[in-house]
Formats: sequence, structure tokens, C-alpha cells
Amino acid sequence: MISYAIENAPPVHNPDVDNEKLSRKNTEHLKRTSALFQEPKLERELVKKLDYQILPLVCVLYCFSFLDRVNIGNAKIAGIEDSLQLNPSQFSTCLALFYLSYILFEVPANVLLKHFKINVWISIIMFLWGAVTVVTAFVTSYSTLAITRFFLGVFEAGYVPGILYYLSTFYKRRELATRVAIFLCFNCIAGMISGPIGYATTFLEGKLGMHGWQFLFLIEGVPTTLLSACCYYFMIGDIQKVKWLTDAQKELQVQRIAREKATTSEHANLTWKEFRTSIFDWRAWALGIMFMLCVTPLTGISIFLPTLLQDLGFSIGVTQLLVIPINLVGAIAEIASAIAADRMQQRFPFIFAGSCLASLSFFALCLVQNHWARYALLHFAMIGVTMTAPCILTWASDNWDGPTKAISIALVICLGNVGGIFASFIFRPSDGPAYVMPFAVFAGILVMGAAASFVLKRYWKRVNDNRDMGVYEIDITDMKSEEVDRLGDRHPSFRYLL
Repeated sequence: MISYAIENAPPVHNPDVDNEKLSRKNTEHLKRTSALFQEPKLERELVKKLDYQILPLVCVLYCFSFLDRVNIGNAKIAGIEDSLQLNPSQFSTCLALFYLSYILFEVPANVLLKHFKINVWISIIMFLWGAVTVVTAFVTSYSTLAITRFFLGVFEAGYVPGILYYLSTFYKRRELATRVAIFLCFNCIAGMISGPIGYATTFLEGKLGMHGWQFLFLIEGVPTTLLSACCYYFMIGDIQKVKWLTDAQKELQVQRIAREKATTSEHANLTWKEFRTSIFDWRAWALGIMFMLCVTPLTGISIFLPTLLQDLGFSIGVTQLLVIPINLVGAIAEIASAIAADRMQQRFPFIFAGSCLASLSFFALCLVQNHWARYALLHFAMIGVTMTAPCILTWASDNWDGPTKAISIALVICLGNVGGIFASFIFRPSDGPAYVMPFAVFAGILVMGAAASFVLKRYWKRVNDNRDMGVYEIDITDMKSEEVDRLGDRHPSFRYLL
């Protein structure tokens, strides 16, 4: 009886034990609350680490990619046409062949990207385009120059769409425009570098029995092939394997990107039906055409800027140096507008404003004849188009999700680079030195681009409003969980960025 009473007696109240339990409970609550408040700070530290490890490499590689692409413009005023006995039509054809192959191989390149590790893929194509640039230094005729330009486009085609997809896997949508702009502004940095390099090679004319333009291709091609090895060893393939992040930071990175996604199927292999759907997606075509209307004047200025300045009456040496300020203001505008776009979480206002500014600048170039006034207007034109380009590309990365994302980004860039073909033929010698016709065309198509951005913004806003009200384009009630997970941006929980 006594033992029964002891076993079934009510628990004795012990204040020390109760206080210990309460203290432990409060400590756990404080830890959770502290973690909640600290996450923004921890996330900022994580993003800073990602920036230091990811951006320098991809930006430097893009700088050399763009140098290898546009150095033919500097080679033109350095005498490549005379050396190879090219007429203006043949020179323009060589420019266009690069963009033709670039366009044809962009989408296949991003399909192949899904079957390679990113560091392996980028290092291979970079070595190949660097080798082609070196070979270009030894071309002897129109046909050999045309062949090298075609294969340069083949091997460069996978870089920009691949890197844009790569960046979108590390950064949230509100962070992406700034990083894309930093990445893309290196085309302006390349333009700044190409001038002094072109100027320096004029002093090498006749050395070792070679022309100055041959040294230009060698100086810019050899480092590209060497940097491909750096790409292989330092580009991040798997965030879980890096040593410069703690386990907690790796987990935070996984969670913060997962919170951005409506589905988890972005890295899944494409089905044929999904590939066909992404290729015929009217939104990708609309955004791609808008990008084409921006790329046409941007490429035209990038390639023909030395020629435009020389036709204003400047010497070859001065011309090579005067390209620097124009590219510098373009780089500043590109980054500044992207930072503002990320903070405002909007893309349309900067696309619209940049297109209008560039259009007005090109229209003024049709009317103004003073050399220094035209030189000043080229700065404003560059600011306008460089404001527009990164926001268009970021819009493509922001507003697609799921397994079709890589293909949609590649399609937008592919269509955009059709503008490079148009730009290759638009500056005819017969239109110089005023070039009224090219500038008028640029002004007109940029107005069309601004109008297209307005239409696309209105469409995505309407879809967002409908989803907020519970009106969805797809009924997922009877769908399997695997099918729902592959919907990507068509998922009812996805919201488009405006």
C-alpha cells in the first residue's frame, strides 16, 4: 500500500526544475527570434561573398569575349581592309557571319549546358574562341576572314546565355539586375580597353614583318586561351562543394533561392513538349524582338564607333582614345540604372526611359553637324542603350521559371543578336560622314522598343492581378504533383516582375 501510494502520488512542485525548463524554453525562443532578425544581415554577408567569388571571373571573361568580338572595328581603321583587299560589302559580310553563327548556336548551346558542368562548358568554348581569335591574326583573304568570324560566333554563342542562367541560380530576382549590369558593363570596359590597345598596335606596324592589326588579334586572343584554364578551376559548379562558405551559409543559400521559386524543377531535363513550348512562347519572342531593337544601335556604336569618330575628322591615334569616355559613361549608366531597378523592383521604367533617351539622341544626331556636339550626343545615345539592355535581359531571367528557363533566356538573346546582323550593314560608306540614315533608323526602332515594353508590362500586370484574385490560367486541381512542379512561371503562385 505504501509503495502504491508513493508511485501514484502527484508530482512534487520543484521551483528550481520549473525555472530551468522556463529558462531553456526562453533561450530557444530567443535563438529563433535572433536568427529571424539576423537573417537579413547574414544574407547580406552571404551575397557579398558570392559577389567576390563569382563576379570578377565572369566579368573578366566577358571583357575578353567582347574584345575578341569587336576588335575587328579597330582592325578596320588599322588597315585590315587594305591588307586583305576587302571592299565595304565584304567587310560587312564578315561582321554579319559572326552574328549569324552566334544566333544559330545560342539555343543549342544552352541545351548542351544542361549536360555539362558549367566550368567545363565555359572553359571549353572560351579556349576555342580564343584560338580562333589568334588564327584571325594570320588570315590572308576575304574567305579566311569570313571563316574565322563564323567560328568565332559558334564558340562565343554559349557564353552570355550560359552565364545569365548561371547568375540566376545564385541571386534572387531583386539582386539580379545589378549583377547582370556589372557583367554586361564589361562590354563598355572592353570598348575602353580596345582603344588604347588599338593605338599601341599602330606603333608595331611592320615589326616582325606583320601589320599592326595582326598584333591586335594576338594581344587579345592569347590571354583568352590562357584564362580558359582559370575558368575550369575557379568557376563554381556546386555551391555545396565550395570551401569559402560555412555549412550554415550553404543552407541559407539553398533556402533563399528556394523561397524565390514557385517550383523546384528548374534544373530538370527538358522534355520535347517543353522544348517546343518554350521555342514558340510568344512572350520570349516579344522580349527577344525588343532586345533586338536595343542591340542593333548598341552593336552599331560598339563596332563602328572608331569609324564614326575618324569620319568626324580625328586622327587614328586620337580616335582610338576618344572611344574611352563614351564607353565609360555607358558603363556607369548601365550599373547605376540596374541598381535603381533592383531597389525599385521594376524593369519597365528603365527600359522605357533608356529607349526614349537614346531615340532622342539619335534623332538629334541626324540634325546636328558640329563635330563636338555630335561627339557629345554619342555619349547620351550610349547611356540610353546601356540603360536598356541589362534590364531587358534581367526581365527574361526574372519572368521565366522551371525547366524551360534556360531555353527562354537563350531564345531572347538569340533573337536580340539578329540586331547584330542589321548593324553590320547599316553604316555604309556612302552615308558618311553624317550617317543620317543609320541614326534615323536607330531612333525609329528604339521608339518601337519602348512601345513593345509597355505592351509586355501591361500583359504581365494583368496576369499578376488575375492570380491575386484567384483567376488562374491553368487548373492544377487534378494534376499530378510532378506535373505541377514543372509548371514554372505558369504556376498560380508565381508573380511576374514589372
